[in-house]
Amino acid sequence: MENLTSAPVSRSQSRPQSNRRSRSSLLRQQMRNPHDPLQILERLLNTTTLQTQRVQHGSIIDIGYDIEGGIAAKREDEKQEAVREAIQAAEERATRELRAALKRLRKDLTEEKLKALEEQKAYYEELARKVAEARDRAEEERIRELTKKLQKEKEEALRKQWEEAERIKQKAIDEACALLEKRLRDEFALEKELAIAETLQKARERHKKKLEEAIAATKEECERLAQQEAARVAKLHQEEIKRHEHKYDILTRKYKKEIRHKEKVEGDFKELQTDYQRFMDYTDGYYHSDYMMRLRKHGENLAKKRVSVVTYEDIEKLDLS
Repeated sequence: MENLTSAPVSRSQSRPQSNRRSRSSLLRQQMRNPHDPLQILERLLNTTTLQTQRVQHGSIIDIGYDIEGGIAAKREDEKQEAVREAIQAAEERATRELRAALKRLRKDLTEEKLKALEEQKAYYEELARKVAEARDRAEEERIRELTKKLQKEKEEALRKQWEEAERIKQKAIDEACALLEKRLRDEFALEKELAIAETLQKARERHKKKLEEAIAATKEECERLAQQEAARVAKLHQEEIKRHEHKYDILTRKYKKEIRHKEKVEGDFKELQTDYQRFMDYTDGYYHSDYMMRLRKHGENLAKKRVSVVTYEDIEKLDLS
């Protein structure tokens, strides 16, 4: 009897164990499904008998711990995935903002370059205009001074010629008077006096004619000399104008050459800034030697400058040692 009663008990005990194993395997299979593990556990508990629930209580607790660990792992994976997505979105947003900033910077640099070129062009045009005005004023002043000088020399020459003519005239008169007095003293006859008077009249007419001819010749000579001097001064003036025009052409060519050289230097420096910024982006966070840190500091200071304010001295005094 004891054996008979003990046998069912062993079968009843073995049956819950088999049920426990089957339900545990079923639970684990259902946990692998994409459904909620808590719902699966609730369905399993609802479908078992009270005796089975008592027997499997410890297994259910173990399975609950497993489910909790799976949920925690799943939540950790979801958290990591959310963090990766947030990082990726932040990187994409930062990339878009960086591209927009670079585009704005490139536009600002282009506008500043065009503005600087326009200002330099206006400055040199104004400088050329002032030089031309100063040259014209100097030429006008020089012409006035030369004209005044020539007029003064002409008047002085005419005055001297007139004085010389007056002296010759007076000398001739004195000589004629002396001659007439001598003849009057030698001849007392009326005929001789009339002859002397006629001779004196003719002498006066001849002297007057000679004086007029001398004055005309002197005037003609003075005008000829004045024309020659004016032609010489005009020639010198024209040569000086050509010399100034030649200097202006040289300055214009130098200005255009400097503009081309400046544009080339600005283009090269702009490319150097882009390459150096790209180099710093590639090496950012990887190299920490003193040389690279000092090189990065110099590069950042130079890359932040605008092209219009960077000078040759800024580039030459970069100490990379």
